[in-house]
Amino acid sequence: MNSIFDMVKERASITEVVQHFGGVELRRGKCRCPFHEDKDPSFSVKETDGIWTCFAGCGSGDAVDFVAKIKRIDLKEACDILADFYRIERTVSQGSTKRKPSTTANTSGGCDAFVAPVVQVKTTPKYTKAQMDAFKERNKDYIKNAIAKVSETDYFAKRGLTPETVKRFGLGYDPNKKCVVIPYSSDLSYHSTRSVDGRVFLKPSSDEVGAEPIYNPKALDSAVVFVTEGQFCAMSIEQCGGRAISICGTNGWNKLLPQFKKKKPKNIFVLTLDNDEKGKEAQDKFIAELEKLGVRYLAYNVAGECKDPNELLMANPKKLERKVALAIREAKSKYRTRKDSICASELFNQEHTPPRTVIESLVVEGITLLCAPQKLGKSWMVFDLCFAVASGSDFWVYKTQKCDVLYYCLEDPEWRIVDRMKKLFGGKPPPKGVRIVTESDKLGDGLLEQIQRELVEHPNTGLIVIDTLKMIRKVNSKSNDIYGHDYEEIGLVKKFAEKNKIAVIIVHHTRKSKDDSDPFTNILGTGGLTGAVDSMIVIMKKKRADKEAVFSITGRDVEERDLIVEWNRDTWRWIMAGDAEDLAEQRARLEYENDPLVVTVKALMEANPYGWTGTPTELLMAIYDTTGNTAQSPTTVGAKITRWKNQLYYDGICHEEKKVRGQKRHCYYKKSHRPARFAFMKNESEEDDE
Repeated sequence: MNSIFDMVKERASITEVVQHFGGVELRRGKCRCPFHEDKDPSFSVKETDGIWTCFAGCGSGDAVDFVAKIKRIDLKEACDILADFYRIERTVSQGSTKRKPSTTANTSGGCDAFVAPVVQVKTTPKYTKAQMDAFKERNKDYIKNAIAKVSETDYFAKRGLTPETVKRFGLGYDPNKKCVVIPYSSDLSYHSTRSVDGRVFLKPSSDEVGAEPIYNPKALDSAVVFVTEGQFCAMSIEQCGGRAISICGTNGWNKLLPQFKKKKPKNIFVLTLDNDEKGKEAQDKFIAELEKLGVRYLAYNVAGECKDPNELLMANPKKLERKVALAIREAKSKYRTRKDSICASELFNQEHTPPRTVIESLVVEGITLLCAPQKLGKSWMVFDLCFAVASGSDFWVYKTQKCDVLYYCLEDPEWRIVDRMKKLFGGKPPPKGVRIVTESDKLGDGLLEQIQRELVEHPNTGLIVIDTLKMIRKVNSKSNDIYGHDYEEIGLVKKFAEKNKIAVIIVHHTRKSKDDSDPFTNILGTGGLTGAVDSMIVIMKKKRADKEAVFSITGRDVEERDLIVEWNRDTWRWIMAGDAEDLAEQRARLEYENDPLVVTVKALMEANPYGWTGTPTELLMAIYDTTGNTAQSPTTVGAKITRWKNQLYYDGICHEEKKVRGQKRHCYYKKSHRPARFAFMKNESEEDDE
């Protein structure tokens, strides 16, 4: 097997090493030399040979030589850094231990004479714990001194960072090395430096302070976390209202994946690596790994037309702020559940699809509970309703949205179902689109999974009818909270309906005792049952033998009202007679119009345009003469006079009572003659005065 140097040389890309550790950008394999002031590109790399060369005299070599020279360290340390960078295990065989020299090596440091370590297992730590602690303390002191001298440079201001951001992230400056110092976290355990005169990056030895971590790890406490390549990009996003980490290079995402494998994060990661070829390639690899692990992410170009977020910050801070806000909003929207809060104004501006209407004014998306006493004929009603929806025909006077229907007819055998279809359709085949199930699993024990399979096979299904609720509920529930148990059970169906955007009608029964004041209190079960559904329908008769029944409906997305429905034995259907209020008004009007007193009074007004007056006995006689009705008595007539007084007034006829010669008399006259309403009583009044 090869030595550690051979493995590093084999794995390392000279182009990637030069760009990452030298802070330069190669174009067609050339750039300005990172080792000296260079006006024209004198530095080149040859990827096929893994060699770099400076034609101005800085030397040449391979990837290890480059890292050793740029970081001013020996070749062993450079080899270890590249091994960490490319995640190469530090184990070698008993084969060759010497590093093979580069064909054009011309750097200082005795690279040809260096002997690579030979071990059979992982290398032991180079320093003791006490030495490591001393290194870390010295590193902290260096960072603190740099923070104290940050005012001596305007580099951060040129990069678009405000004084508040500089202070927040503890940025510093080393005037001796002419580089800015960037701590990775508030504990000052790690830092990197960047030359203010060029793009030279330096990091402390991993043997002394440990491997390079991610930048700004506290951002991982946020629900939405931006992931950037560089530290300045992370700070730019933080300055504009986001929370961001930096993976410090295109391969830095390998720092996060081991954590994600141990514990799946709850964050949403907004991936916004640099807009260059390397950044896009790294982002694609990152996305592939996140999808394997099931981690939530959003790929979002925060930088727009710029190379990276920091470049956009320098060009247009307001635009970056807007892009950050949009990215956060889109990330939350992509993965938002009802457990997550949302700004009211944001919710207001969102487009929301209204609930699906299956039968206008009657059945909409969600759960409808249809209740009636046993043997009233509710199954006939829902059966007719199912075929109306499947064929797209009106149900009563209400339009339907044509869709497939899944009908769980769980209380009837197949022969009875067929018999009903024959009666409903006169022996002809029923319309297509209704599928019938006569046996099902229980709710919570496979029912919803069973329905889901049906929806997959028949995606046009928009209505599901379950007849009845009792047939799908678990038997002998041990729950002491009956209200909560009812609410939870129906809640399962409600969530299922909302998820699949379908309407579900659940047929149920009413109590044996009846409350005429509120039909919905007659529903069998606790308030948890009625509270969980979206709408309720109750069908009640005053007497079981009545043909008519009151169809009462209420709900969140339907208009509350009462309808009068009748069972038609000839067609085996429920038909709608009309709105209960309208019918009541019509019947009251008919009763008024046909009442013997009202008929008589209107006839008297026709015969006596200026009014009529008479005693109660004379009024009874007038009723008989006009209508032939003999069932009236002074008591009933008196009650009718009081009852219909206002209604007659609305029809333009006024009623007054006056005593003439001590005897009560009824006076009727038209409103148009009101100014002279007692003129027809003048002679009688004068006689009374005499």
